[in-house]
Amino acid sequence: MGRSPALAKRFRFLSLNTDMAASTPIMEANHVGALPTLLCFVNGRLRGRFVGLQTADELKAFLEEMIKPLPR
Repeated sequence: MGRSPALAKRFRFLSLNTDMAASTPIMEANHVGALPTLLCFVNGRLRGRFVGLQTADELKAFLEEMIKPLPR
């Protein structure tokens, strides 16, 4: 998978250092029990997640699904 500038402009990525005690409440609140875990939030609400190592194609498909409008 090549870089997708269209996708890159739609997301903001943040990482969390799981070795720090300050991270524990965030991990517990979001039920993170294994690494790596990717959480996708839209307007402050959890929209999707996946756990474990993923291929580049799986990551791209996940991100493309996350930018689709929510059903009404």
